[in-house]
Amino acid sequence: MKRYSELVELMDDPKCNPRLLKRTYQLFPIVNRLFSQWKMIYRLEIRPHLNDSHRIYTLLDVGSGLMDNSLYIQKLAAKDGFQIKITGVDPNPMVIELLKEEKQSIQIDFRSCFIHELAKTDTYDFIISNHLLHHLTPAEITDILDEIKLRTQIKSLMIDIHRSRIAWIFFGCIMFPFRFNSFIQRDGLTSIKKSYTPNEMSEIVPNYWSIRKFFPYRYALIYDKN
Repeated sequence: MKRYSELVELMDDPKCNPRLLKRTYQLFPIVNRLFSQWKMIYRLEIRPHLNDSHRIYTLLDVGSGLMDNSLYIQKLAAKDGFQIKITGVDPNPMVIELLKEEKQSIQIDFRSCFIHELAKTDTYDFIISNHLLHHLTPAEITDILDEIKLRTQIKSLMIDIHRSRIAWIFFGCIMFPFRFNSFIQRDGLTSIKKSYTPNEMSEIVPNYWSIRKFFPYRYALIYDKN
């Protein structure tokens, strides 16, 4: 399946319908639970590094949206007896407004900015992103991976879609009921068309990052400081 790097998601249009945009953000937690496998990723990649119940670990969520993934990781860690302080960064001005409406901004640390705009001294035990990489050019990917490496104390995980015609058809069918009251189906299909395959990504990433495939049609870029 050809990669269409020039496509743009509807929700990235500053003039997009605000009602549909809000609904799209509200649906992300459901979609991420169905497809993104953060529970498995937590068990495999984060939980083994949590070994001090008295320590407060830190986690940065890059391109966080409403931070449903990092909130979920925080919840999973709490069930295991560990504390994780989460921080989100996202330059989209709509996100902070929606967080206020959801009354979640009291519980989390959110910065309306890009990661490189954080203080140079800001480092985190864990850094994650979900569905960010396919928005970036190869040069932007290497830049952000270098930035994340400098800020990582334990491990970073960049999760994204693995482009596939089967994934495109399957996602389109499953999400069809949401086609007309949100951007979730149309933008999801666009994201799949824009996404990199693991082989393509292996030609981009610096050699201190590894690539791991996950089901269904997911992969992670992993940086382990140790």
